[in-house]
Formats: sequence, C-alpha cells, structure tokens
Amino acid sequence: MADETTITPEIVKQRAALAGISLDEDRIEDIATTMEAALAPLRSLDLRAIRLVEPAVTFEAAWPE
Repeated sequence: MADETTITPEIVKQRAALAGISLDEDRIEDIATTMEAALAPLRSLDLRAIRLVEPAVTFEAAWPE
C-alpha cells in the first residue's frame, strides 16, 4: 500500500488536469515512476540536520541627503 507521499498514476492524472495539460495514458505509469525516482534523494534528507541560514543582509539604496 502506498503512503500519502507516494506519487501514483492517479496523482499524476490529477496534477496534469490541474495544470491543464494532457498526457498519453500509456505514459502515465512511466511518469509516476520517474517522478518517484527524481524525488527519492530529496525524501532521504533529514531536514532537521540542515543548518539554518540567517536572512540575507538588506540595505537602503537611497542616496544620503
């Protein structure tokens, strides 16, 4: 059984319909498999281990008077 984060052919169909594109029915399974393979490295990351970066420095671009 697939969990809620698994990309299934049904999800591919729904996303394509929302985007307003048509897909060849024979390719939907391949698209779902390819999307799963592409997302696998991202899903294996431990997001808590990623060091947070401070916001970028901002400056006032106005010329001083």
